[in-house]
Amino acid sequence: FEEAMDSSPRLASEILASYQELFKIERRADEAKIDCPLKRLDIRREYSAPIVEAMYQRMAAMVLEVLPKSPIAGAIGYAMNQRKALTRFLEDGRFRLDNNWAENHMRPLALGRGNYLFVGSPRGGLAAAVI
Repeated sequence: FEEAMDSSPRLASEILASYQELFKIERRADEAKIDCPLKRLDIRREYSAPIVEAMYQRMAAMVLEVLPKSPIAGAIGYAMNQRKALTRFLEDGRFRLDNNWAENHMRPLALGRGNYLFVGSPRGGLAAAVI
């Protein structure tokens, strides 16, 4: 939706505003130090689920307003096709709304792959592989 801002700012910003509301709810739960997955799930069901449902209803209506090959149509199509994965946080209080934790833990691996191209020697390559 961020990439669709240039072509459809009104529609894209409407969906992005919904996501911002979801992140505000999560931030409030974090600030209140709600670590219990069941309590977090209760909060999500009460506050986040209605936002998600309204957002998907709005996207279903938006798809009729936009050109099929436009960036906003691509964003809507992706969100609709990935709904189960994108709304999984509403089913389990242990799941995060974002995947920042996973990405941050994968980043060293990706950086390492580039660095391993320049290990210098077969012995250095073996040492890097062991580490």
